[in-house]
Amino acid sequence: MLPALGEPHLAGPSVDEARRALTKARHAHQLARSAIATLESGFRDLEPQLIFAGERVRNALASVLESESAVARLLGAYDRSRVAVEQIAAVLRFLGPSFVSLGWEHPDRPLPAVDGSFLAAWRATLAALEAGEVETPLPLPQPV
Repeated sequence: MLPALGEPHLAGPSVDEARRALTKARHAHQLARSAIATLESGFRDLEPQLIFAGERVRNALASVLESESAVARLLGAYDRSRVAVEQIAAVLRFLGPSFVSLGWEHPDRPLPAVDGSFLAAWRATLAALEAGEVETPLPLPQPV
């Protein structure tokens, strides 16, 4: 230690040591940059294969859903629900403004809160099927 204005001074690395450390750090940095470039290049080369594989999985899932008639069951439940809504709407139109307040048929009329559990079940099911869990049961619509 060398005193400077009465305070102890700690000696740091020598200039040669600092240059060696800088050279070593630059070399490590260059190796890391080279590794990153190699990985990015490999990813770019594999990306089309990953996209194609994902499309094949989705096509296979679509075939499963078709063969299990899951989509047909969903469409049937949807159509039954539409029929039920139209039957109620026909009665409300018949009762007309004398018995039912105006605005019930307006397209901006808010819908009641929707329980998102059926959609969540389908999302979870498709994720499980895409992950290879082929025994995952398909969610069924609740009867109207």
